[in-house]
Amino acid sequence: MTATLIPLRRTAARPQPAPPAAPPSPDSPIQAARRRFWPMAGVFALFALPLVLGWGLFALGWRPGGSPHGVLIQPPQPLPPALAANDANAPTAGRWQVLLVGKGPCGTDCQAARRSLTQLRATLGKNADRVALREVPVTPPDLGTAGQPPAAYRFYLADPLGRLILAYPAAVPWGDLRQDLDRLLKYSWVG
Repeated sequence: MTATLIPLRRTAARPQPAPPAAPPSPDSPIQAARRRFWPMAGVFALFALPLVLGWGLFALGWRPGGSPHGVLIQPPQPLPPALAANDANAPTAGRWQVLLVGKGPCGTDCQAARRSLTQLRATLGKNADRVALREVPVTPPDLGTAGQPPAAYRFYLADPLGRLILAYPAAVPWGDLRQDLDRLLKYSWVG
């Protein structure tokens, strides 16, 4: 018998470990400062951009919308004695007041105003204790309501400090009155 030699398979050579990496070359102080500058500049811009944007909008005269639906009484007038609550059953101190002021025959304006007052009362919800709704049977005073014709009936909005601040015609939609009242109740810390 003859022996045949079987060639052995060659195995792949084991990979040699990579030579150790060269230590990082020291950066120059200028390169190190640049590397630290950009993150800090980004953080600064993150906080400074809203301030710059707000200042720019103020300087350009931009104001947010949302003017009241009523006529602003400037300066606010103290509540005349004829409109003050002199009834012990109507505590109004420290509360917002919606006053329906008018005297005379109750026509369509009067009926619509009374209906608006009733609808407003029904929708106050959690703010019902912060608002006093009253009907005052006197002639409406003319308190800086320029731009509005004299009327037999008119709504007034008084703040908790007892000053008239807004005036409305009797035919104002109750939703507009409610929107102004909601805004005042939301941002007011008194009343």
